[in-house]
Amino acid sequence: EEANTWVGTRAATVVGIFVALEQPQPQVPEFLNALRSAGYVPWMAMLSSLSLEQLASGAYDSAIRTSARQLVGHASVYVSLLPEMNGRWFSYYGSPDLYQQVYRRLRALFQAEGVTATWVFAPNGWSMVGDEFELYFPGGDAVDIVALSAYNFGACYPGVDWQNFDVMARSYLDRARNFGKPVWLDTGTLEAGGDKDAWLRDLFDQARAYPLQGVLYFNLVTESMATL
Repeated sequence: EEANTWVGTRAATVVGIFVALEQPQPQVPEFLNALRSAGYVPWMAMLSSLSLEQLASGAYDSAIRTSARQLVGHASVYVSLLPEMNGRWFSYYGSPDLYQQVYRRLRALFQAEGVTATWVFAPNGWSMVGDEFELYFPGGDAVDIVALSAYNFGACYPGVDWQNFDVMARSYLDRARNFGKPVWLDTGTLEAGGDKDAWLRDLFDQARAYPLQGVLYFNLVTESMATL
């Protein structure tokens, strides 16, 4: 609602949260119902504190199925399974082949519980050599859209400069187009180092011209959930 007020129109249509696959959160159904009532489409970024090997083992399937059941009845929900999997900051970073297997396995578990979703492959744009996101793609039959992460960290780190759309995201988005799927950008900016409002205006001008199907803007972190 704050974003809509800032823009002066109903700009936000998708609202999402981060949740842990193996740690079902009781407030999720209430959150989803509130979104629906307000006219928003839910986006679920399903993270995990587990390794790919643990997720593949089946030992946590019961908890994962509980998380899946919380989404039943929300037919147009977006589900992003293990986003930024090619980033070494997550516990589920690992073999691209194993990630593909785990992604497809999790998708099957969710579908077995009755989840009808738009399935999202959500890699990080930047990566270390050998972790390029193309290696992790689980197949066109298992993915509906690609949502690429690319952020402007401003001047928050030594040697890091303020980045506009072209520097931050364009080359990664060009590569993501090769999957033949609709492409979204998952992004955000810090304030240090530049004009945040001007950056946002340019972002949406560039996104419209590119064109992107959607933009997810990382907006707020709370103690229990992070919203996009």
